[in-house]
Formats: sequence, C-alpha cells, structure tokens
Amino acid sequence: MGGRHVSFGTIYGGAYYGVPFTVEYAVSNVVFLLAFTKPIGEKLERINGNTGCFPRPGGNSPADVIRRRILFVDKTRPGE
Repeated sequence: MGGRHVSFGTIYGGAYYGVPFTVEYAVSNVVFLLAFTKPIGEKLERINGNTGCFPRPGGNSPADVIRRRILFVDKTRPGE
C-alpha cells in the first residue's frame, strides 16, 4: 500500500477543525428534540391508539391481542 505518511499533526488538525461542526450538529439535535418531541409523540400516540403498531410494555396492545388470538389459543376468550 503506497501513499503518504499520515502524521499526528494531520489527525490532530482534522479533529481540531471538525469540533465546531460536531458541536453545531449536537446542539441542533437537542433543539430539534426539545421543539418537536411533544407534537411527534402526540401523533405517534394517536396512531398507536388506532392501530396498536407500537407495543406497550406488558404486551397488551391491540396488535398483541390479535397476534395471540391468531397464533395461539387465547385462554381469556370465553367459549374455548
């Protein structure tokens, strides 16, 4: 493998000049999450209420109930 020798100064310089961009990226992510967590969360909760596509801790989402009834004999249903 031919090529130029990479010195410590080159690596240090790349890291040094990349820090402002990394900080800007991190701050913009925090601002975005603070601004949009509640509205996006409300929409996801509404979708989850209608479809049950996001499982709840305990496995009692509508999708989990349907999955149990299709794949297994559900002991909680009367008449079976």
